Amino acid sequence: SLRLYDTVSGRNVAASFTLSDDGKTLELVPNELLDANRSYDWYMGYSPYIYDLAGNFVALNQLYSRFTTGDDVDSTEPALVSSNILDGAVNIPLNARVSFLLDEPIAGNCASSVTLSTDDGDVSVGVSLSSDRRTITLTPSENMLSNTTYNVNLSDVCDYAGNAANGLLLSFTTGDSVDNAGPSLI
Repeated sequence: SLRLYDTVSGRNVAASFTLSDDGKTLELVPNELLDANRSYDWYMGYSPYIYDLAGNFVALNQLYSRFTTGDDVDSTEPALVSSNILDGAVNIPLNARVSFLLDEPIAGNCASSVTLSTDDGDVSVGVSLSSDRRTITLTPSENMLSNTTYNVNLSDVCDYAGNAANGLLLSFTTGDSVDNAGPSLI
């Protein structure tokens, strides 16, 4: 069983749980705002027991984690801090990946709403989120077209508070070659 427990009121907090597609990340989303400056316990275990795909107990003797909320309210959407490709850049290699750093962690269910597009439509890309949940990397499934303008767009990319960033993040134009040379120390 999974539960979020309010240590002050002594009650369970209603919440929903989502398991990632790869089965490695469990996300808890409370159904209500948590109280400020309060300790909560996130429990996993006991009846009904949770098993991994091999049939092993995930939490045989109840696993829990404690956290304390703050008193700030987050009402600001994530913002761009930096990227490996500058807005307006030209002669970008056809096999380039696009990575950008945001100023706060992104909720896992929101990272996939980043797109790479041309005037002809969206480009097929893999989207990955770094372990600190602040860097998103787009990897095109095939080389980009030469001498073409690409746009990176955000659509409801949100932080843990649900604040969503939307719109054009950056544009760049490809050159006519791939980059297969590794870095070298000078």
